[in-house]
Amino acid sequence: MNTVNDYLDNILESLPGFLPEVVLSIGFLLLIIAEVFVKRPRLNAVLAFITVLVSAFLIYQQLSDPQILFANSIIVDRISVYFRLIFAGTGLLFILFAEQDTQLLQHRKGRGDLYPILIGALLGMNILSMASNLLLLFIGLEMVSLAGYILAGFSANNRNQSEAAIKYALFGGACSAAFLYGLSLIYGFAGSLQLNVTLIHQLTLLPLPLMVIIACLLVVGIGYKISLFPLHFWTPDVYEGTSTSIVAFLATASKAAGFALLIRLLVLLDISGYQVTAGLAIVAIASMIFGHLAAIGQKNVKRMLAFSSIGNTGFLFLPLLWFSASGLQAFFAFLVIYVVGTYAAFTLTAYFEQRYGSTAIQSYAGLGRKEAFPAVLWVIVLVSLIGLPPTAGFFAKLLSFNVVLSAYQLSKDTLLLITLAIAVLTTVISLYYYFKIPRELFLKSSDEYLASSQKFPLLLIIASILAALLLLFGIFPDFYSI
Repeated sequence: MNTVNDYLDNILESLPGFLPEVVLSIGFLLLIIAEVFVKRPRLNAVLAFITVLVSAFLIYQQLSDPQILFANSIIVDRISVYFRLIFAGTGLLFILFAEQDTQLLQHRKGRGDLYPILIGALLGMNILSMASNLLLLFIGLEMVSLAGYILAGFSANNRNQSEAAIKYALFGGACSAAFLYGLSLIYGFAGSLQLNVTLIHQLTLLPLPLMVIIACLLVVGIGYKISLFPLHFWTPDVYEGTSTSIVAFLATASKAAGFALLIRLLVLLDISGYQVTAGLAIVAIASMIFGHLAAIGQKNVKRMLAFSSIGNTGFLFLPLLWFSASGLQAFFAFLVIYVVGTYAAFTLTAYFEQRYGSTAIQSYAGLGRKEAFPAVLWVIVLVSLIGLPPTAGFFAKLLSFNVVLSAYQLSKDTLLLITLAIAVLTTVISLYYYFKIPRELFLKSSDEYLASSQKFPLLLIIASILAALLLLFGIFPDFYSI
């Protein structure tokens, strides 16, 4: 009886630290009720926005208040707070973006059901970033994955779009099963669901081949979330076939959630050493080379951004090659700037798509004269994605390169130097394909395109703010600190 009472007391004591997630849960229920009884999508959007905003405020207050909750199953530390703030930011941007997405606005389903799914995804992401329990890790991953599958097929209007959503669900289901099998092996050999020192000690006693198998299974589960080569197969089709606002969320929040899971495992299992560094370096090299080379031949903006996101996954691995405080700082700097740049890119993609009815790169020919302001925004965003000054992308890549160089100077590991050289080379490659868009906008001419009568000012406002942040963080890098 005392044990039960102790557990109940611990749950009650832990609830204040879990308040941001409680707010998301309440908001989720209210959104479902509102959709059933009120059926006003704009009201759902406002309610979802307020829910995420309140949750973000409560999360921010936890920056200086690390806690261990629910019998060591949840860890509220600076890492989890940073990730949850990023998730909340992407959620707020998604709500604003979705309210301007004509594909969602005109869809027969409406968009009222979209916001409970969003809140459910954010709740799963938060759990994923805080969990120190094997079961909670899988629950968080599945919440994020299931929400992603629904979002990918939410606005499907034709066979190709439905096929992309099904491909994502089937491939994701197989990868989640592999991840679950890896977790079950850990539990079977360690005899505990809790990621702690005892479990780590039990794992060190396993034969090396078995540890490699477990690691591979875990990587499969994480890799498909972050579009890691060769687990990227779903990415181009989903990016091209899904409405742009949803793609922007999947490309940023979902990728960040995958890295939250990876970093949580690295921290809790205290994984380090040459084998891990070499493994991360190899997957970074493969993703950078494949993603950027595959992006060269793309003729559709969204497919190009899909393959570039695979390449950027490789770049996000660079600061983790030296798993330290400075490495994590560089990682979060890169992640935030990647999220801002990617959201800006998809916002501009949506603007031109809705104004001119196409996402083909060639359809941008000559539009730099008609759409001077959004065209200039495109240039700023692309310069940041490449990593050139004076934008934040340069600052982010400089920090990441410095981490790898410092790791090389300490370890004299040639693989780190090769990784750094390939990162620089693929940055040059990205310069070629990213500047296809400015070339079409300013250097090509074409017949007049029939523009929509709508101006979509909110999309330009969002893109302007995000582009201004990219310039601000680039010109004043000290302004941005973690």
